[in-house]
Amino acid sequence: MNIGSNEITAIPVLLEQLDCKKAIIAIDVMGRHAAIAKQICAAQEDDS
Repeated sequence: MNIGSNEITAIPVLLEQLDCKKAIIAIDVMGRHAAIAKQICAAQEDDS
């Protein structure tokens, strides 16, 4: 992540690096964007 990045841009990058299957993801209010929620749901549904 770049210096000066914020949570909104950093969270999706971090989620790509994590195994989100069978995980509980807790994010504060700064991460409550629809795109981030969709990324988490898609990662948990992924069968690969």
